[in-house]
Amino acid sequence: MDTNDNKPQAAKPDDIVLTLVERAQLEALVSHAAEEGARCAICQLGLNESTGQDAQDLRSLLDQWRSLRRASWLGIVRGASWVLLALLLLDSTVKLAHFWSGR
Repeated sequence: MDTNDNKPQAAKPDDIVLTLVERAQLEALVSHAAEEGARCAICQLGLNESTGQDAQDLRSLLDQWRSLRRASWLGIVRGASWVLLALLLLDSTVKLAHFWSGR
């Protein structure tokens, strides 16, 4: 029996080139399959027509919602500040009126 059968053989230059070609072909195949899968999923969701416009509309809607939410909170805070200032002014007016009427 020959004991050299169990030793790994060194790679030949032709094997390395073949491996690189196979890797490039495999990457191209996977990339193509991913693109086709994405197209199929988009078609099944019904987004194949004007998908760019739909995504842009959704982004615009989200931006408007965020802007409206921020503006409403700012409006609430601004209104509460005005109410607080009005109450402070009313309180000081009542105290001054009481002070001046006591003289």
